[in-house]
Amino acid sequence: MLTPFDKYLHGLLMGGLKRSFQSTKRKAATCRKDVHVIFQRYHFMLDISRNSYFNK
Repeated sequence: MLTPFDKYLHGLLMGGLKRSFQSTKRKAATCRKDVHVIFQRYHFMLDISRNSYFNK
């Protein structure tokens, strides 16, 4: 089940991808970079929550 944060994140990713297809190549690269940053940040947060969950 998706949390509100997951839905928000998905909206950001989809919005960034749609924008990248509608814009110039340079802007598209920026959008892809933003999506990559979001993914990295999200994986980092998942790792923290997973570790704190198993270390209880």
